[in-house]
Amino acid sequence: MELSRELQERANAVIADPHYSGPNLSQKALIAIEAPFGVGKSTITDQAISMLAERGIKAGVVGSTMTRKRRPNDPENYTTDVDPEVIIERAERGEMINVTQNTTGHLYATGFESVPYDVNIGPFLPDALAKLKLAKFGIVKSFYLVTTPEQWQKQLDMDKRLSQPDAARRIEEAENSLEYAINKLAHPDGGTPLQLIVNDGSREIKQLAGHLLYATGYTEFEPSINKKVSVVEGKRLLHQMYNYATMLQPDDKAA
Repeated sequence: MELSRELQERANAVIADPHYSGPNLSQKALIAIEAPFGVGKSTITDQAISMLAERGIKAGVVGSTMTRKRRPNDPENYTTDVDPEVIIERAERGEMINVTQNTTGHLYATGFESVPYDVNIGPFLPDALAKLKLAKFGIVKSFYLVTTPEQWQKQLDMDKRLSQPDAARRIEEAENSLEYAINKLAHPDGGTPLQLIVNDGSREIKQLAGHLLYATGYTEFEPSINKKVSVVEGKRLLHQMYNYATMLQPDDKAA
């Protein structure tokens, strides 16, 4: 997607200098789950939301407003195919918590209406997460979900992700995401350290969600299931996934 010069300049301005005119977010939690497509972000998100609901905690998926077309697995509260000027104008009025632009040129935004829960969980681009931290949520935590290439391919086959029309673009996004995670581990730059969760099929999703929630500060979840992944093991898996991503190809059925 390519914006006109005038729109691109305005988009750059709101991305570089966000301001907020919405409600105070200090009583809300934000949990970001980063990972390439097909690793299990939606599955672990749904499980965590269910576990919180069982304890009377209002939780849900973060909504999003974006210029790209809708994908088959997008949550209901994703608003797609939005005119970029609409997003930019809302951001200029302070109605967006964040606006980011990915390598395709598409704009992704999070409005105050997108985080109505006590605990808001969802996938985010790395740049978006950095901006969301400035919005002063009471809790902000981020996790990166990794798996083995074998488990990843199994999930991609199950969901037929490589047969979808945007498969080539998703593979490119996966490479970028994994490269970011590798660089983040190698160069923490004094920021929030990358916390890894391994979804390799050896543990139930409930255990993985418990790990995430316990690490976020919800101590009522059983700590015995929260074994940390070593940095060495995390780097190994990330490099394996990145190498595998460079070899992934869309199925012939993909448009």
